[in-house]
Amino acid sequence: MRLLYGISEKQLISELFHVANGEAGYYLADLRHKQYYYCGTEPKSVKAKIPNDLLEKIANKKDYEWQIFVTEYPNTPIFILEKYAQSLNNKILANVASHPNTPQKILCQLATADNWSIKYAVAQNPNTPKEQHYEKENQTVFYI
Repeated sequence: MRLLYGISEKQLISELFHVANGEAGYYLADLRHKQYYYCGTEPKSVKAKIPNDLLEKIANKKDYEWQIFVTEYPNTPIFILEKYAQSLNNKILANVASHPNTPQKILCQLATADNWSIKYAVAQNPNTPKEQHYEKENQTVFYI
């Protein structure tokens, strides 16, 4: 039986076996590029092991569910968060505002949003300076 990109099921099993010397657990396979990753024994460990090049490919998808996944991923690089900070979707913006990798510059930008869930996420983010307050059109939005 053949899988995608000319890799048989037997070849795939062999490749995955060699990645971690037959360790039981979860694996990621990029069949197109023939790259294989061992993620560990916990389902949540799969999310933490996604390589940045694969995450960047996922981030370029237009599908809302994938965008949510990327903004909730714990190791999302700053350049991807900066891209998503331009989104028109409030859920994505709130996820960016709450992400621990989001830089202060982006947090200040998001603090002026008209949506309270985004503002709340900014206020809760550990990267937001405690002494800083945000203003919009000469009105204080909130103090942190």
